Amino acid sequence: MPVAGVVRLGPYVDPLRQWIPAIKYQRWSDMAELLGRQLGVALIESKLLDVSRCVVVPMPMPWQRRIYRGIDHALAIAGATAAELRAPLLQVLAAANGTPQVGLSQTDRLRRGGRSIRLRRRPGGWGLRDIQIVLVDDVRTTGASMQRAARVLRRARPAGVIAAILAVSDDRARRDRVAATRKSQPQTGLGGRASSPSDAPELS
Repeated sequence: MPVAGVVRLGPYVDPLRQWIPAIKYQRWSDMAELLGRQLGVALIESKLLDVSRCVVVPMPMPWQRRIYRGIDHALAIAGATAAELRAPLLQVLAAANGTPQVGLSQTDRLRRGGRSIRLRRRPGGWGLRDIQIVLVDDVRTTGASMQRAARVLRRARPAGVIAAILAVSDDRARRDRVAATRKSQPQTGLGGRASSPSDAPELS
């Protein structure tokens, strides 16, 4: 298997189901910081990781989408995770523009399977041989894109790839995500939304 292990904060239900879209569509960077830090703690507690020999890699976002949204949510989360682990943050992967995953059916997600993902070119390579890679994303639905990204990363011959995700989505949660993105405008706020990481309730 391309991924040696998976660490998550929880299923894609409230409150994560409210917080994660707010990071992506309302640029809630404070929450990205909070959840990314908690993901780092979960990785340490999982015992899957040698924190002295690891790097953190975000799932890639096409530059066009990053400009449109005003935030690279996976990068923001991964940056906080790297800070918690005291590990390097490397943008190793790149992705071509295309239909956002949330707008695709499960069949289309599996068919596309992250084929637009590739390694960025770097003189001398990335130096990832025998290093553990923590691959960070917000939500996993089918897992096809993350598996594809892990396969691409394995070309660099790391010790292994650990998937670190905020939430795992089932079919019902995926339908809710699609419905939310089809609204003409995102909501300006969330019920009980925290204004800073210290105000946000902790996950159980």
